[in-house]
Amino acid sequence: MAICKNCGTEVPGGTEFCPTCGSRLSGESRRNGRRTDRWEMWWGDERVREWSWTWSPFWIMVNAVVFGLGIVLIGTLLFLRASGFMSLVSGDNFWACLLIGLGALGVVREAAKILVSGRMHWPGGLIFAIVLIVLGAAGLAAQLMNWGHYWWTFVIAAAGLIIILMGVFNYFWMKARFKRFD
Repeated sequence: MAICKNCGTEVPGGTEFCPTCGSRLSGESRRNGRRTDRWEMWWGDERVREWSWTWSPFWIMVNAVVFGLGIVLIGTLLFLRASGFMSLVSGDNFWACLLIGLGALGVVREAAKILVSGRMHWPGGLIFAIVLIVLGAAGLAAQLMNWGHYWWTFVIAAAGLIIILMGVFNYFWMKARFKRFD
């Protein structure tokens, strides 16, 4: 006789789920006798195998290289801005150049993701990288038309609103998609 840890009901031995509340009585999986973690319970074994490339040493190296290039980009832009060595980067167009550079690194990372995994994934990262490039290019254009100071205020406020909307939409999408887990 076992006792459910969730509701306290006495359950006959050999039962995997509590008949009262439906919770799992043990951490053992009937299929293979090994412990099932939350990731596998939520997504299933097939999804875990499908995403196993994210833990590969090559993918970890790709992320480290892209992150390092991002730091090098920031350092280079700050140097060019502070030194006055080149008039390419100034205080007015620094953020636009940074967004374009980070967007380009994002495109490279998403292309590497396709190469490493062998298939196309959810295009959110690629879309975000392209949005960064477009915002940076629009910022450079706004700077050329002498209304760049107002542009960045608009961009920061709009980015905050977009992040809020993405979070709300993602919440409702996840609730609808995984309703069976409630």
